[in-house]
Amino acid sequence: MELLSEFERLLVTREEPTRTCFVLVLCWLAQCDGHLDDDERELLRNVTAGSGAEIQLEELLGIARRATLGDIQLALEILRESNPSSRKPILQLVISLALVDGHLLTVENHIVRLMADVLGLGLDGLNEAFREMVGHDFPEPDDPSDPAFFERGRGAAGGSTRASDLAALGLEGAPSEDAIKAAYRRLAKVHHPDRFASAGPEAVKTAELQFKRIRAAYERLLGA
Repeated sequence: MELLSEFERLLVTREEPTRTCFVLVLCWLAQCDGHLDDDERELLRNVTAGSGAEIQLEELLGIARRATLGDIQLALEILRESNPSSRKPILQLVISLALVDGHLLTVENHIVRLMADVLGLGLDGLNEAFREMVGHDFPEPDDPSDPAFFERGRGAAGGSTRASDLAALGLEGAPSEDAIKAAYRRLAKVHHPDRFASAGPEAVKTAELQFKRIRAAYERLLGA
């Protein structure tokens, strides 16, 4: 009987386990819907580029696919204890990545809630973090028994570029130019790389990549 899980055995070989935990959480989130698309893989590849032997992406993707809830909880607990000031920024990065396709899946909603709990933020902290990003509390999970559930899913899968750009800024419908500018300023502040320095270079890189995506969406919406 093995005393350590595959992830725990990996951690004891790492000089900077916090960085490994952060990447594992991203890998787990990216695959939570059962697959890893090209955009998600490219983002993860860019996040870990230059990390050398310290972060082996393919190894961590495999471990994330096989990870138990205990492994994920351990990774989050290590992140929680490494630097308390990084808890909310990490959760906001997780939210931003979950929203990258313009729609928060039900499984992603529950995962974000789990992460908020394990990071010690709870629902109040989650709502605070989400309000800083989009101006309102974190949404309730979709109800699969609601007939509108499947219509929302179809709409998210085939959304227009404009709808995706609005979603990147936490908006929908036909917001005014002022509303678009306000959303961009809010998210630019949330994703400022300096907020993630204590969480390691992978967290900083993730914030930089997300900021570029938000900036691109903002420029397209305003026709810059």
